[in-house]
Amino acid sequence: MCYNASYLLDESLGRTACIEKHVSAINAFKKSYSTFHALNHERIFVDEGVDSRAVCTSAFNEYIYDAETFSNALNDERHHPISGPFSIGDLKENEDICIEIKRIEPFCDVVWCLTRSAGVLNWKYNNLTNSSYSRKMRISENTESHQCNVGFIGTVSDEKMSSGRGGSHGGNLDLPCVKAGSKIILPALRKSSNVWFGDIHYKQGWGELSGVALECSGLISFAQKRITLIEKTKEPIVIESAANNTFLYFVGIRESYEKALQSAIDNMMRYKRAFNCFDDSAMYYKIGTEADLMIGQAIGKTISIAIKLKIDRLENMFQA
Repeated sequence: MCYNASYLLDESLGRTACIEKHVSAINAFKKSYSTFHALNHERIFVDEGVDSRAVCTSAFNEYIYDAETFSNALNDERHHPISGPFSIGDLKENEDICIEIKRIEPFCDVVWCLTRSAGVLNWKYNNLTNSSYSRKMRISENTESHQCNVGFIGTVSDEKMSSGRGGSHGGNLDLPCVKAGSKIILPALRKSSNVWFGDIHYKQGWGELSGVALECSGLISFAQKRITLIEKTKEPIVIESAANNTFLYFVGIRESYEKALQSAIDNMMRYKRAFNCFDDSAMYYKIGTEADLMIGQAIGKTISIAIKLKIDRLENMFQA
């Protein structure tokens, strides 16, 4: 899909919307790392379990008015615009939100090799930041999209939210497992099912060790529903189906590595019963012997970590 003139401007409620048929996206951030309070009356209501689509611009885009500005925005230095909030309405006390990513369709257009820092060893490799790899690239209509992932996916927070940050509500996770075919469970703070999307990565490795991810714009097809887990989640959980296996990623994202790791471990420890563990000691042993530590965003103001573990029966995660 290429950019075209079917994208219209809607300035209602002081927002800029990008619309193609039944596809809606709202650029909620006007400048890099700006913050906002999420307001329920601005929700875009979607039907539970029904496929919906969100238009998401790359991390460099700001406002989109037509085909020309959609393309020109890629040359701007704006960062992390997001689309939403999409909502199925208010939730019950024990319910959380589950979002299944059905498809990620990158626009056949320019993508960026984002090298704003030189990565986790930026003091050693910062001379490579503006290398030739930090230039535009182009993807073709025949390019496989299975490697795309959603960088930002989050719900409302008790604090002001930033499109370049993250926390217990989700946010700028930068986890490659948030891709087509995966599901992500978000905590329903204040009983709200509001969900924002953004920051599509055409390709990203675990850890972003060099600070690089291929940013692109495109469409995210998703379905949103209510779920009830063994314990009401306090941090995001990603469900990935691969071949005959199901993997769970217990996420922690905080301002330091240690705090992010602790949040991820605490997240996993809440679900001992799902792994046939009956006390904290057995669960802690299982983490060390069977789980993998996965790093998403290794640089920046927040660090995202996921603990990956294979599960035999996904049904064990849910209330009987």
